[in-house]
Amino acid sequence: MLHLLPSTTTHLPTTLNNPFYYSPTPVCREAVERVKQWIAKAPISFQQEVEQGKMFGVLVVETQGKIGFLAGYSGQICGRSDWDYFVPAVVDYLQDGGYFKRHEADITLLNQRIAALTTRESYVQSRHDVAALQTEITQHIAAAQAQMQQEKAQRPAVLTPELIRRSQFLKAELHRYKVQSKAALAEKQALVAAHEAEIAALKAKRKRHERRPCSNGYSSSLCYAIIGASAATCSTFSTHKCHQQVVVSVANHACCTTLSPTSCAL
Repeated sequence: MLHLLPSTTTHLPTTLNNPFYYSPTPVCREAVERVKQWIAKAPISFQQEVEQGKMFGVLVVETQGKIGFLAGYSGQICGRSDWDYFVPAVVDYLQDGGYFKRHEADITLLNQRIAALTTRESYVQSRHDVAALQTEITQHIAAAQAQMQQEKAQRPAVLTPELIRRSQFLKAELHRYKVQSKAALAEKQALVAAHEAEIAALKAKRKRHERRPCSNGYSSSLCYAIIGASAATCSTFSTHKCHQQVVVSVANHACCTTLSPTSCAL
């Protein structure tokens, strides 16, 4: 993982450079050249993917009186984040059976359950029944009110007892219908609400799962990588004196001859 540089290397910076504004030192450029040389000998599949554009980085370090560098790249290359020459990813989210793959499978299962509930025949039918009943109620009330207005318009100026009873009857019938239809509608809406509560619970669970990688996956993996997984990893973080970092990019077919250091933008 640590690539040593010639013992003649001197004039190392005393502190880590500003990653947003600096000029690479000769030792940093030498590390970049080593990365270019490795890429030139890499498998064809590696080179072909890199030609599409990939960011690489080097970190010059000093450990036990020796000067060397660590190399890394962004994302994956050919579906891998563990090429031998480079520092592996702290979290390999493509690892079969790993945390992220298991987590992804859990979310996929939740999506399938949500889709099944959303298209369940009883749920679809309940929604249809509610909509149909709402339409029926609206039309019935409108028709009853229209009839009342029509009869009112045809009444004489002086109302007979029979006309008064007729008016009272129509109003009472409309009121009874509203009460009965409201109860019937509430019953059907309760069926829909029960389905939707189940769907909402699954969506809330999915949302919690979607947030979990950031809060648990990276933090637990990072702690494991630095503290408990590997003595080499621990020493990388604790005993190497970091000097300079540079980002290099590959964007064309002539990557192995035109790769050059640029200002770090991490």
